[in-house]
Amino acid sequence: MIIMCDSTCDLPLAFLEEKDLHLFPALITLGEKEYRDILDIDTSKIYNTIKNGIHPKTAQVAVADFYLKFKQIAKEKEEGIYISVSSGLSGTYNTALMALKAVKEEFSEVKITVIDSRTASIGIGVMLSEALEMRAANRSLGEVTNRMEFMANNLVTLFTLSDLNWVAKGGRISKTAATIGSVLQINPVMELINGKVVITEKIRGKKKVMNRMIEVIKEKADQIEKQIIGVAYSEDIEKGKEFLAEVESQIASRGIVFRPVGASVATHAGLGTLGIAYLKKYSK
Repeated sequence: MIIMCDSTCDLPLAFLEEKDLHLFPALITLGEKEYRDILDIDTSKIYNTIKNGIHPKTAQVAVADFYLKFKQIAKEKEEGIYISVSSGLSGTYNTALMALKAVKEEFSEVKITVIDSRTASIGIGVMLSEALEMRAANRSLGEVTNRMEFMANNLVTLFTLSDLNWVAKGGRISKTAATIGSVLQINPVMELINGKVVITEKIRGKKKVMNRMIEVIKEKADQIEKQIIGVAYSEDIEKGKEFLAEVESQIASRGIVFRPVGASVATHAGLGTLGIAYLKKYSK
């Protein structure tokens, strides 16, 4: 079974290659130069660009990239599953469906499923971790598809941003709201709900917002001892490690995927982001 993802999964190239995951890279534009996310550019370059006040531009995966890979899978009579970034954040999911439809017009039997993860970054990393475990256990495409759809419907991704002004530059919030939030040292807790970003709480102080996200998991996560959860950070690895240590000391999960936020997500979220992903319901 071929497991596919796009570069919003924020997993390193070495891991993708080691685990035999096929990557569809988004495109990152800096000035007049275009890069394939993860393949041609790493997070450090994006972080430095953001530090210099430059807002990189991103473009979703081209339909031709999906079409060629899906056609190859169909032609070789393989099976495949693609876990896409949330359709609420990008048109990538719908583009993949268009490509799959075109391939199905050429081949009578196509064993490929496309999943709308309804999340991004570390949330997709958590889903991929389970998909890899299921593939290693020789689970069927149908079983993996059902599990991924269940996870997409029950995965909660919380995050907080340290620089609201950067988000305002991208048009996600108003400049006035960003200015007021910065002056009052307000750190919003945001959640991806139905694939869209929603501010769920506003908390003063960075330490308090970290503790609040952990409290939410302790209150709402189902069977946390069976779960692999995700912890993400952007640029400030010491802050990321501090958050990870707090999570490990308070939550007894089966495992943790700890990763920096990648280029595509950092372009929109800026620096100083902290995120965490868990399942509100572990199984049916």
